[in-house]
Amino acid sequence: MKRTITLVEYDYLQRVRSYKFLIILCSSLSFAFLLIPATGSNYSTVSIGEYVGHNNSAWVAYVTAMMSSIFISLFGYYIINNSILTDQNTKMGQLVAATDITNFQYLIAKFLGNFLILFTTIICTFLVAVVLFFMRGTGYPFEISHFLIAYLLIPIPTIVLISSLAIFLEVIFKRKSVLQNTVFFILFGIMLTQGWMGVNGDAFGTQYPIQEMERIVEELNTPGEKQNINIGFVIRQRTLEKRFEFSGITITAPYLLSRLLWPLLGFILVYLASKFFHRFELSDKSSLSKTNSAIQSNDLQTFEFQEMDISSMPILEKSLGIGPVFKAEFLMLLRKGKKWLWALNLIGAVLLAMTPIDVAHKYILPVLWFLQVHRWADIVSKEKASQMHYFVYSSFRPVQRLLTAQYCAGISLALLLASPLIVRYLLLGQWLPVLAILCGAVFIIGLSAFIGIATGGKRLFEILFFFIAYLVVNGMPYVDYLGALNTSVMYLFVLSGLTIALVGFSFLLRKMELRRM
Repeated sequence: MKRTITLVEYDYLQRVRSYKFLIILCSSLSFAFLLIPATGSNYSTVSIGEYVGHNNSAWVAYVTAMMSSIFISLFGYYIINNSILTDQNTKMGQLVAATDITNFQYLIAKFLGNFLILFTTIICTFLVAVVLFFMRGTGYPFEISHFLIAYLLIPIPTIVLISSLAIFLEVIFKRKSVLQNTVFFILFGIMLTQGWMGVNGDAFGTQYPIQEMERIVEELNTPGEKQNINIGFVIRQRTLEKRFEFSGITITAPYLLSRLLWPLLGFILVYLASKFFHRFELSDKSSLSKTNSAIQSNDLQTFEFQEMDISSMPILEKSLGIGPVFKAEFLMLLRKGKKWLWALNLIGAVLLAMTPIDVAHKYILPVLWFLQVHRWADIVSKEKASQMHYFVYSSFRPVQRLLTAQYCAGISLALLLASPLIVRYLLLGQWLPVLAILCGAVFIIGLSAFIGIATGGKRLFEILFFFIAYLVVNGMPYVDYLGALNTSVMYLFVLSGLTIALVGFSFLLRKMELRRM
């Protein structure tokens, strides 16, 4: 038990002391402040038809708890899904594997570390929710019981399940991070669509509070009139002014039992994962046996060594230009990832050429660019991940040549994918959307470069890029980085200014990093 606690403490402190966690936490706090719209805002997070609740304790508590249960589960997974891989890369796992700690004890420690990371984020969201009540409350008394009940019953069981699911997928699929993320995304979509099964099939715990809200709204309208339920950031043409009084939920035994079943499922997943855990023995035994047999067969052969004619070899020509570096970086981007992902890219390019131009710009292009997240996420940090940064940084002008080439390669890939849409705009004589797409390509690569240099990794960019792509597809104009929702010249100037700032700071950070080495 003491060893498990020590591992949990090590895992938790290792993460919370990193700059990446601090940036993620600040982003989560900023996100939490958007969960309760201010008076006059043109968006909603939870609404029943044309109705929203009064900003009393129950409404603020349950809305923030429901939104946290869904969104922190989604983004939180991408924060915690590499805990075993981190131990493998730092050689900590091999040390643990040499001890007598069991697989189940080790995975329980990693599971608890994952849970504590997500729990810290939930606690911060809880505190922000309390602050939001006093900021945007409408004269109602503060009742802490609503906040405690809402957060204990809704997001806490969900993050227990997500913490265990991250362990299970990492053990089953080992180093295949793309497959892990794909399977989780599919499972997450299935969990979102299980609302039709009622309270018992709801992994996020949102159906029962929504049913209570629907019941109250139905009493205010014509009996039998069905109201649409909206959960998420929904942009509206006008502010919702119809209000209803929500006073919380009545805790029933079936609902309480359903919320307890999900943590139980999580512990079962961890137990099953312990039966398949590789215990850091990841070498391919078949390849090793083939290598040994090849060595044995070679020992039986007699080799004749012949002299090599060096004069027949091509003369090595050195090149100090950016061209060869750009070519190498661009080819690495093209060859990275599974080949079947390029089938999706080709489908996306065809849709950009065939679908209505507004649909292509607002929906197809953001999704198509997001599919390149595994290529762009480590565009400037892959050298550190492969322990080659000391060698690469000692090359000729690593900032002017290498970093510039990486920028050019990433931007070229983005524009290549968006070329069908760009050609359509040019044929129509619309230059402003073309400039917006060009600025968006530079912006997203600049964001990747800035985060990669600042944190030394790719995880934060993956999370933020998903968050940005989700909001763009859902029509949130404040994160429109490719001019799909905002078509004004002023917005293009603002976006260009942010892009220049990101590019400038990334070059500055890289120069400072080189001076410290």
